[in-house]
Amino acid sequence: GVGETLDRFVEANPHDVPEVTRQKQEILSRLDKARIHHGHAHSANFVVRMENGKPIVRLIDFDQAVSQ
Repeated sequence: GVGETLDRFVEANPHDVPEVTRQKQEILSRLDKARIHHGHAHSANFVVRMENGKPIVRLIDFDQAVSQ
């Protein structure tokens, strides 16, 4: 699967909060710089999966995204 929701991941892995928060902000910043509006970037649309022992945050559900 794509991973678990950000909220669920943070509940189970509180020590990873700084890193996943940094990644979430980086995703939003990159979208803003590219002038892409996701449409509904709420926490349920951020998922986290462990890869090589590190949390990787992804934003999903771009069906309402628009380029500005």
